[in-house]
Amino acid sequence: MHNVRERQILPALNRCVLCHKAEDDHAKVDHKYARDSRIPEWHGWHGCRRELGSNLNKLGVDDSVIQRILRHSNIARRRFTSRRLPPMCAGDDETRK
Repeated sequence: MHNVRERQILPALNRCVLCHKAEDDHAKVDHKYARDSRIPEWHGWHGCRRELGSNLNKLGVDDSVIQRILRHSNIARRRFTSRRLPPMCAGDDETRK
């Protein structure tokens, strides 16, 4: 999982706002690296799972399907997790503007 994060996820999320190159590929450019704040930051695998569950719920996917995808033992656990998320994690469009 560490390799996936380092080789795929972080380079895709850490892009320059001016040239859109990954931070690691930014050495041969004539300007200073500035991260594009429009791209979300990585908050770890737990955050990824929580966001996945919230997005599936927002899209109207059945609770039992989300439960199987996230491998929760019961639906109540998934419902509890989605209810206690802060608005930004739950996919509230107003907080992302």
